[in-house]
Amino acid sequence: MMAKRAFFDVDGTLIDKDDVPRPLISVLFNALVNEGYDIMVWSGGGLEYAKLQARKINCIDRYICHYDAKFNFQRFNINEHDFCIDDEEFVCKYFVEKGGTAFLVPFYNSKLDSMKSHGIFYDIFKMVSNKITGFIRLK
Repeated sequence: MMAKRAFFDVDGTLIDKDDVPRPLISVLFNALVNEGYDIMVWSGGGLEYAKLQARKINCIDRYICHYDAKFNFQRFNINEHDFCIDDEEFVCKYFVEKGGTAFLVPFYNSKLDSMKSHGIFYDIFKMVSNKITGFIRLK
């Protein structure tokens, strides 16, 4: 079976501009790992920036198997089991074009926190924890 990979952007997706993490990230990562996903974290700021920022989020670094610069995403052979969560539409479109799944999320701002902002993370968590397959594709 092909590897299942979940790709997460850092800025605006996992954290806001003030480095405040989105709620439930470590819970979601744990659920994904338990379902056999490899967690990949990237950033437009580069590989080292992705590592630095992800390590600031409570306990998530133990789940992450790969860090990368965001703009290297095209070097991955995307498969039907892969999905990404990003606030950049062009990244999400690439994943869909290559046969993966993408979740386009609004840029996270903890000061304007709302359930709508976190909704996709709750939906993914519910799908993983309930073992529901068939992710919603970006249209």
